[in-house]
Amino acid sequence: MPQNATQSQPQDCFGLMFSTSPDGGLAAHPHDAAVLSFEYNGMAITNPCLDESTVASADPRGYGFVEAKIGAVTALRLDLPDGDFLMLSDELGLQLPDAASILTTRFSRHTSDGLLQAYCFIGDIP
Repeated sequence: MPQNATQSQPQDCFGLMFSTSPDGGLAAHPHDAAVLSFEYNGMAITNPCLDESTVASADPRGYGFVEAKIGAVTALRLDLPDGDFLMLSDELGLQLPDAASILTTRFSRHTSDGLLQAYCFIGDIP
């Protein structure tokens, strides 16, 4: 966890991500591409809703995201080589993202056991 983490969610969240703290709460800190990204064709992709040029929109399924049901949650999921997985869902983290609300799509990383590690909203990725 970055040293400048805070326990409250600031009003202006652009460029921030939230991660779970040891006490189970959420900590807000600057977006960390090493946490919320994946490799595709040798490139680090930080926004799965944009193509590799980061200019045009893209369907995350093109990067390998698949629809998955995890308990009560339905989302797009991408398994990572280290056992963790990434998910794209609505802003509450419960349903498939809505293309009309792409900026509030929730992009999250989870441990192999399904525990939330970090998340941000697509519209807040710097």
